[in-house]
Amino acid sequence: MPQQPGWGGASGDARHRRAGSFGPRCQSAAPGNFLYSVVWNCYTLWQIKSFEGGRKFMKMPRETIDTAMFAPCGMNCKVCYRHCSTKKPCAGCRNSDAGKPEHCRKCKIKDCVREKALSHCFECPGYPCRRIKNLEKSYNQRYQASLMENSRFVQTQGLKRFMEQQKAAYTCPQCGGILSLHDGECSECRKKSK
Repeated sequence: MPQQPGWGGASGDARHRRAGSFGPRCQSAAPGNFLYSVVWNCYTLWQIKSFEGGRKFMKMPRETIDTAMFAPCGMNCKVCYRHCSTKKPCAGCRNSDAGKPEHCRKCKIKDCVREKALSHCFECPGYPCRRIKNLEKSYNQRYQASLMENSRFVQTQGLKRFMEQQKAAYTCPQCGGILSLHDGECSECRKKSK
């Protein structure tokens, strides 16, 4: 297979090794297959870009997780799939709307807490309301997680202790990335947790 500009020679091989791919050796697995070559080169280019600064790295912080990442509903925004996203990470419910999906920008729970001048839903005399109960049911069924238990933990043991517990539970043991509560995928190595 003819060498393509930017992919041949020692520097090309070094880039392949850094990207963790098999490099030019794999291209010879389907000699003469133009489509295979194009797809492989695009994939390898993506890998190189992601390993050479094209991707934001999202490691679990060494210090305690910022308590502002605790959403009013009881969600730890640090382990939300939108925060772990490498394209446009969300800054959390209490921060800017940049990178948030529409349903988060229009969150009725967040609006309610703001209107009542509260920090967390559990501070409300009407807690748990219908919205919290519906969200709780959804999180129980879809993610085997309880936002109401999170809130009870914060009430009894404090937000700092909760964030320490979450850090231990959601740090990838392989690479130190953040394991998403929603899909179990690591923000760094992309491996799924069990």
